Amino acid sequence: MLFRCRFSTRIWNMIKDLMGLAEIEPATWVHMWSVEQWWTSIILAHGHRKKAIASLAMLVAWELWKERNVRVFRNVATMPTIIMDKIKIEATNWASAGSHHLGSVMPGD
Repeated sequence: MLFRCRFSTRIWNMIKDLMGLAEIEPATWVHMWSVEQWWTSIILAHGHRKKAIASLAMLVAWELWKERNVRVFRNVATMPTIIMDKIKIEATNWASAGSHHLGSVMPGD
């Protein structure tokens, strides 16, 4: 759900495009069967930006999980562009709270 369903893949592709992260390739994640395998592949692919990408992955996973809960328990679906806006706002909040690594990979508005 965090990396294999169509909706999460769409969000991850939007993140990839927004941030210019050629290293993130959601199409390759369909062959992964565990969150651990996915997490390891994301972190290992980013060398010096490991902390920033780890923070980003946690943030996006958290927003996807919250969206899943809204869909399941309230039967309401949010548009991907709205989810992206939430991710951008939350990333700004995380960076303000001390996640400077995350702030370093987020584009300015």
